[in-house]
Amino acid sequence: MTSSDERLRAADPLRAAVFAELKRQKSQPQPEATEDRARTLGTFVEVSLDNQGISRKGFARMLDIERELADAILDGNFPLSEIDDEFLAQIAQVIQHPPNILRVMAGRSITPTLKEAPAGTVPATQSGQEQSQDRQ
Repeated sequence: MTSSDERLRAADPLRAAVFAELKRQKSQPQPEATEDRARTLGTFVEVSLDNQGISRKGFARMLDIERELADAILDGNFPLSEIDDEFLAQIAQVIQHPPNILRVMAGRSITPTLKEAPAGTVPATQSGQEQSQDRQ
């Protein structure tokens, strides 16, 4: 018997223990990703507000929402499915961060901004006529 055969046999109990632990972990219920995302988003927004000296009450006032709704968002207890993209963009504006950061945290697809727009595309603020004048 070679030394590599001996190492394989010695590793078998360890390997079995590792696979048993993996199987045990897989069988345990996993927290729903959307709950984690809501908490992550809420924490990020709250830290951003704290950095700017904005209170929860001020946050609610700036978004023209009830304080209870603001608390639920910041505590990560408000379902992300109930926050539409426009509202997410308003939150981003209040905390002075790009909306795409919040979209990523919420598990949504990002929207190209003017800086990120693919080459050859026309920004929404520029008409085709203005674009053709720019090329001349």
